[in-house]
Amino acid sequence: MKKILLVLFLALAGCSSEKTNSKDVESETFEGEEDNKPDDVDNAKKNFKFTIDEFVSAYNEVDSSFENKKINFDEIGDYKLSDTAGGQVYTKDLLMQLDDFGGTFNLQAWHDLEKNFYRLNIFTTGSGNISSEQGMRNTLAVLHILGIDFKHLNDFLYNDEEALNIIDGDYSVQMTKIPSMSLILNIESK
Repeated sequence: MKKILLVLFLALAGCSSEKTNSKDVESETFEGEEDNKPDDVDNAKKNFKFTIDEFVSAYNEVDSSFENKKINFDEIGDYKLSDTAGGQVYTKDLLMQLDDFGGTFNLQAWHDLEKNFYRLNIFTTGSGNISSEQGMRNTLAVLHILGIDFKHLNDFLYNDEEALNIIDGDYSVQMTKIPSMSLILNIESK
């Protein structure tokens, strides 16, 4: 079952739909040392202006507000080469969580072939739903850190669209849902 979900996820990761713009929302500033060089994957993506360590620190600081699980720096996975619809990327597992009801939450950092960090990927499932309660809390924590308005996700979850691209502040967010099964978010710097 997990292999089927992974194949569906990889197939849908490259899908897009009509773009909509939202008003700019102030986002928390990360001080990173990475520059915004384009990478080879999917037509010159911009690197994040923060490092994985800075993101993880910010994520762990909001832990008590969202009751999300902290990311353990020592448990962050190594780079894994993965094939996607847009080509090959390196991924790092930041947080993988299973709940007692069969729900999952997976947060990955995606890198181009030169290992430049350009995407946060969220994949969450729930038993009989598209996201577990814990998976939704973790997802909201990520959106909060980046200053992305929760309203976009809420509106998306309660409409009939299966995919939606939005721009909010400094980020482009691609949301995809497989009805009654899973929710996928890809967040990139715009």
